[in-house]
This record gives sequence, C-alpha cells and structure tokens, in this order.
Amino acid sequence: MLVNYAAMPRYALIDCGTNTFHLLIAEPYTNEEGHASFREIYRERVFVKLAENGIQTIGEDPYQRALDTLRHYAQMVAEHEVDEVRVSGTAALRTASNGPVLREQVLRETGLNIQII
Repeated sequence: MLVNYAAMPRYALIDCGTNTFHLLIAEPYTNEEGHASFREIYRERVFVKLAENGIQTIGEDPYQRALDTLRHYAQMVAEHEVDEVRVSGTAALRTASNGPVLREQVLRETGLNIQII
C-alpha cells in the first residue's frame, strides 16, 4: 500500500510545566507491522522554572523566559508546517496570580492558546 506522507497532518504538543517547557512535533505513519504510530520530527525542552520565585506569582525573569520560549516554539511550529497545535499549562500557570496575563500575552503574540489542566 502506498501512503502519501505529504498529505499526512503534522501535530505539535507543547507542555508548559512548572519547571520545564517541552515541544514535540510528530506526524502519523504506518510501521512495518502495519500499525498506526507517530514519527518524531522535532523535540526540544527548555528549563523555564516558572515557580522560581514561588507559585503565587510568576517572577519577572521566569515570565520573560516563558514568553521567549513560547515565541521560539511558535516559530518552530511554523517552520515545521504543523497542522494542529495543543498547548497545556500546569500548576504554576493555574495558581499564579499573573498566569492569566501570561496566557493572554502568549495568545496575542504567538497565537498559541494555553489550556490549563
């Protein structure tokens, strides 16, 4: 069976954790056994340390690191021609008083919509 890999969608997952932000870009493929799987295209992690100054407020330096990292990730998503992006944020973004401000700025500047889990 011939598969048109050019027509396959490409996905990106971004995990905005309390200490580390991860980016994974992958695309589906069929392995040798004929099972559906994903092929990793690109992976990166950055130690952002959102809770460096505590969990109540994201400090100025971690805030800037988070913003810079997500700008970079948005650029990687564009360069790799990703079709669908999912972004999740965990405890630090959920509990920090300025977490919503960071989420809005990221959305406005990059188009990345962080879903708090």
